[in-house]
Amino acid sequence: MRLRTLIDNINYVELVNMDNMSDEIMGISYNSKKTAPNDLFICLTGEHVDGHEYAEEAFDNGAIAFVVERRLNLDAPQIVVENTSEIIAQISDFFFGSPSQKLNVIGVTGTNGKTTVTHLIQKLYEANGQQCALIGTLGHKFFSGDTYHDAKHTTPQAPELQRLLEDINEKCIKNVVMEVSSHALAQHRVDFCDFNGAVFTNLTQDHLDFHITMNNYFKAKAILFENLVAGDFAVINKDDEYSERFINAVSPTVSLYTYGIKNDADIKAKDVVFNHSGASFTCIVKDREYKVNLKMNGMFSVYNVLAALTTALALGMDIEKSIKTLEEIGGVAGRFEVIVNKPAVIVDYAHTPDGLENVLKAARDITPSDGRLICLFGCGGDRD
Repeated sequence: MRLRTLIDNINYVELVNMDNMSDEIMGISYNSKKTAPNDLFICLTGEHVDGHEYAEEAFDNGAIAFVVERRLNLDAPQIVVENTSEIIAQISDFFFGSPSQKLNVIGVTGTNGKTTVTHLIQKLYEANGQQCALIGTLGHKFFSGDTYHDAKHTTPQAPELQRLLEDINEKCIKNVVMEVSSHALAQHRVDFCDFNGAVFTNLTQDHLDFHITMNNYFKAKAILFENLVAGDFAVINKDDEYSERFINAVSPTVSLYTYGIKNDADIKAKDVVFNHSGASFTCIVKDREYKVNLKMNGMFSVYNVLAALTTALALGMDIEKSIKTLEEIGGVAGRFEVIVNKPAVIVDYAHTPDGLENVLKAARDITPSDGRLICLFGCGGDRD
């Protein structure tokens, strides 16, 4: 893509050293060490690092133009913008041809449950004969049987995300389900990403080292729902204390679906029972009742399944067939994963107060009355 073409399609404040705008941009970079010849280097100003300080190294590595917030002492084309962290998403979207507009993209957000819910939705798509790619904490997969391709973040930075979405499109996969973290929303990584649906799991204490307050945390998550438009859908956990605020964030033109156990919802579970083989409950969908027997355990698993099932409802999938699909799934690696049965050894990703409490409750439910429950957990520190 020629530099002139890119400039004509983004917002900027000033152009510097633009003697030759016919240069061909071959890639987008924000890491000077990974910059390749003919890259456009974007000087991001982050929490701890200022990309402007690494512009010279990027120039030495072959960058031919720069996106900056202040002028650089470099003899190279410079596009001055108000905020590089915001513009990087617009540039990435345009450079890769707005791939999300060619795809059906569902975003899943919440403190806990994102990974499991995205995996369940991917399985539901495939059970209905449709390919679906997945992007999340464990990496990305082009289909459920694929190996994970590593990811640095739950939600990739904009250039990697848009490149990946274009790769998915080129593979003729038309559906994508992705975890959308609060960091990604607050840091504009998913700006210009066209979501067709959004799923909310829950909101409890996490990432307050970054967001400072729960209200800021909520506001970041709510961005995903505020950007939905007519024809899109939203799936909300009606039992969460923030549910009404998320519902209010959704435009009246967006199709709204809810799920829960305690409160009335479009899809509701009752008579929930746990045993060593999993959870069972009665699922109520539009006044019809279905018996559900899961291979997954814990109340959180019931909520995750309800979130996926409500998404299936929003997508027009057959509910009975979707339930049968979910009943066959044994869970996700590292999510209440039983490693050894005698004695039972369980591995879980829980790293928040709510997450750890839920896992311990689930483990207690399957611990013999005369047995012991032993918890071994780590604490990395320097977080909330």
